[in-house]
Amino acid sequence: MFIILSEFIALFANAAGIGRGFDMDYGPFLNYSVQFTNEAVSKGITVKLRAGAHSGAVLFDTETLRYVAGWTGGWLDLSKTHLATYKGELPPRVEGKIQFTNRPGPGWAKSGSFDDPRANGVGPLPREWAKYLGLYRHGSNVVFTTRSAIRTCSTCRV
Repeated sequence: MFIILSEFIALFANAAGIGRGFDMDYGPFLNYSVQFTNEAVSKGITVKLRAGAHSGAVLFDTETLRYVAGWTGGWLDLSKTHLATYKGELPPRVEGKIQFTNRPGPGWAKSGSFDDPRANGVGPLPREWAKYLGLYRHGSNVVFTTRSAIRTCSTCRV
């Protein structure tokens, strides 16, 4: 009976377009390529934000060291990704009301300029410009650590 019931649940979930992993709690952040309007952020980190009853999210691009966007009223639409279907066909998309965006390009200026030094605007910023070093958790905060030519170590708290 258990095998039949589990097969029924699996069939029902697939028919509803909901696969395993769709409603999973991925924690306070998710490293993933994210589709944002007409831009694909290939090395994005989406961070959940919460202040009391208010919630939102931000998308940080580790290649350009910029916050791509911030939104409220949702997190990510994972319904067409490999996290929710057998074979994902699309990257996650922002789900919610956009509160701010930043244009593509460096999120950190060099010598006062935000001009993009990368060929075709693809890949990480040059090492002498700035570099993403990683993230860590400090209590309920997610802290991004970077290195730039101006400061040896900077952190961005969200």
